[in-house]
Amino acid sequence: TLLEQSARDLPSSFSNSAPRTPTTKAGSYYKMYEWTLVTYLYLPSFLYAIGAPLSLVQMMSHLQAGVRLAMADRGISASELDDMHDHFVQFVRLWEQEFVRGKASLLHRATISIHQLLHVRMFIYCHGNMRNTSQGRCEREVGHIKYALRSFKSPFPSIARNVRELEHIRLLDLLLQDAEDEDDPPDVPTLATKISSKHRRMTQSQVDEEDALIRTFQEQGLIPTPLPPYFYRGKLEIPGTSTVRGSRIESDGARRCCHFFARHDDGISYGKALHFICFGADHDLDDEAPVNDQAAFILFRRL
Repeated sequence: TLLEQSARDLPSSFSNSAPRTPTTKAGSYYKMYEWTLVTYLYLPSFLYAIGAPLSLVQMMSHLQAGVRLAMADRGISASELDDMHDHFVQFVRLWEQEFVRGKASLLHRATISIHQLLHVRMFIYCHGNMRNTSQGRCEREVGHIKYALRSFKSPFPSIARNVRELEHIRLLDLLLQDAEDEDDPPDVPTLATKISSKHRRMTQSQVDEEDALIRTFQEQGLIPTPLPPYFYRGKLEIPGTSTVRGSRIESDGARRCCHFFARHDDGISYGKALHFICFGADHDLDDEAPVNDQAAFILFRRL
């Protein structure tokens, strides 16, 4: 199925684990995040794969884009809020065109749950991210409150006291910042996992392409001439954001982490990383320790 074939390619930024196939696991043990991924991530691709009408694919794509913006972890800007509202408006219009078609006898299909999407922008504008008031978030908060209660005879004064104490601690952290925290060095990307004989070997075409790229970089002055010693690393760790693994160190059964996108002056590039090349005589070529090298290059193929 589509889910089984694409499970390895699902980026970890979307979910820690891929959803299971709902045809066999859609019982009471099928988790909410799996339904969310299937509905808002895989459904447009599935509709396109089975040859569904383009208007239906477009309708679900608008819903997918709007929900993704509304549920973003980082929050959204004012312009993104307008984009989200436009996606929901287009979804409602296409829904009415497909399922109501201007007939009074089909008006019951224009349910209130569909038109509630038109009010999401005002809700986020007034109350913040949708995640803050979702059912799952409320249930988790109730669980935390119940766990923190020491007595159930007078729960509300206890809750108020706990909230007040937490806010006092948070304010003290803001007012009494530790000087040592301000002097911490900035986080820099780290190259790890030395590529050895146990990892996947390069094909002859990949070797030839790498040699051609190195010669091109030498002509452009990006790499010194004569060529300095160099070595390979298989993983790029970016503190606080993500990790990119080269395809040479990935096993056949693991989630792929070699696909990435990068912003540059010409826009955005999508690629599949092979490995990372580090140049310079300052490093021990046999050392397996992580490397903080700003002069490293990534060998990848555009997607």
